[in-house]
Amino acid sequence: VEKNCEVTRIEKRGDVYRVELSNGGVVEDVSLIVSAIGVDPSPNVTWLPPEIERAQDGGIAVDIDMQTSCDGVFAAGDVCTVVRDTEMAPGTHTTWFQMRLWSQARSMGIRAAHCILEVQDQMASDLAFDLFSHTTTFLGKRVVLLGSFNGQGLETACHGGDDITFFSRVSGDVPGDRSFVRVVIQHGKVKGAICIGKTDLSEVLENLILDGLDVSAFGADIISENVDLDDIFD
Repeated sequence: VEKNCEVTRIEKRGDVYRVELSNGGVVEDVSLIVSAIGVDPSPNVTWLPPEIERAQDGGIAVDIDMQTSCDGVFAAGDVCTVVRDTEMAPGTHTTWFQMRLWSQARSMGIRAAHCILEVQDQMASDLAFDLFSHTTTFLGKRVVLLGSFNGQGLETACHGGDDITFFSRVSGDVPGDRSFVRVVIQHGKVKGAICIGKTDLSEVLENLILDGLDVSAFGADIISENVDLDDIFD
């Protein structure tokens, strides 16, 4: 791990790379490069007027309509922090949470535009905030993250976070064709899921999270290859 430096040059050499760093270091024979840049809002921005409230993390505080504390001023993307209008009732848990991703930034921008034009009801852009979902690819495989895919927030949402169960499965005999599924269950209801590779389960799991159906009778079979969830919950 190289800290406090930047990548200044990447040179491809066959199947590997040579990486030069701003601290003078050189890393040879690199097979994978992951570039991560900060997306957290800076609390030190001074050009914002004091009328625009900031959230605890330094982001511009907005509601679900991307409206700031200043009437007629909207913000969207990584610079803002969505603050719920009201406190959630004890024992409840939302399936959407903010994670500074390009997909959420895009949804926020669309929502802000619709609210500015006052067409949000016709366009139903608030549906993007019903469920956390993000789709990407990693090492050539499709990755779908849904809801509290890692149990986020469940430990404090209901009864101290009890009755949280993770069910996982790995399918496929050939390494390149393998897939992975994990679901998060709390009190018999699907709260989150991860799907990697070709699973054909992301849509039905998304619906199960949103509908809040009790699936406790299935147990670990909820992700069994011998159970066709599409037929059962169609």
